[in-house]
Amino acid sequence: IYLTENDLDDQADNTEPELTSDDIDWALNDPGFNFESWECESDPDTSLCRAYFNEYYCNSTSGRCEPFIYGGCGANNNHFETHELCLDLCADYCHS
Repeated sequence: IYLTENDLDDQADNTEPELTSDDIDWALNDPGFNFESWECESDPDTSLCRAYFNEYYCNSTSGRCEPFIYGGCGANNNHFETHELCLDLCADYCHS
């Protein structure tokens, strides 16, 4: 996902960049994007790397997409850049 100047302004205001349906369609149709909905049941995995990305994971116990810190590599696929993407990809497990 490429950020526009407006997205950068949103980030400066500590708000989440707006994710469009085109962004979601791109992720779902990207041949390199390999996601299985059962991965929404995986525990959050911060990874072995030491980056600091504010992301979301599907907590299938609570039924909510919740924020967590992702380290940037080597983790399971239950991590998403935005709350909306978490909800869209894990709709069978997370509803809010």
